[in-house]
Amino acid sequence: MLDKILKNAYKIAIIANIFTCILLIITNDFNQDQFLQNNFIQINKTSSLNTNNIFTKDTKDIHIFRSECYCRKNEEIYVVKYDKKYSVFLKNNSNNKFKELFSMKIDEFLNLTFTCDLYNDLRRGLNQKIIGYSLYGRKQDFYDRLKEISKQIKNLYSPEWKMRVYYDKSINQSFICELECLEQNNKTNVMIDNSDFCDINKIYFNFSSYLSDKSFNADFIHSMKWRWLFLF
Repeated sequence: MLDKILKNAYKIAIIANIFTCILLIITNDFNQDQFLQNNFIQINKTSSLNTNNIFTKDTKDIHIFRSECYCRKNEEIYVVKYDKKYSVFLKNNSNNKFKELFSMKIDEFLNLTFTCDLYNDLRRGLNQKIIGYSLYGRKQDFYDRLKEISKQIKNLYSPEWKMRVYYDKSINQSFICELECLEQNNKTNVMIDNSDFCDINKIYFNFSSYLSDKSFNADFIHSMKWRWLFLF
């Protein structure tokens, strides 16, 4: 009975916040200022690549995304267009091996909705289960709480549940990697790996907008409502 009540309350909260976000978009002026720092680096290539027989002479287009966090330096996300489809691969740089995350027809992939930095969104794959939070300012108490929440999600939820933190330039930037690379405890090197940061100043809602470099700046939305952006 309690589970049903919580689920219904969650659905009502989602619907209420969707309407609130729509109202904010309608009633607020759009701010064109862009925050230039991102927690990923983009490298575009149009030449073919032949590695481990995954990329062949038929490869038409390659886009590579990297994280700036130290714990993810050994991996890259490859988006490859070939054979009338887009495929997304996770590359392990330590052994130069690729793992296919998912593949879609070109039109479907170009219109696939993204609501976080592309590196993080692509890395997590399709059908994500997300718990969203907003983060702004430099109050240490908020940072500490997010660390504890990350650990609680790891312990209480199934592995497919991830935490997204929507942030702006007012936060301490070093906290991004501190949380994304958070370990389960001080005695092991095992990462929790359930937290992703999403820059609200630069969101590509689909791959077409990324290719045309038309990002969305959500700083006109009330900061407490950023956490619902993944519902769009």
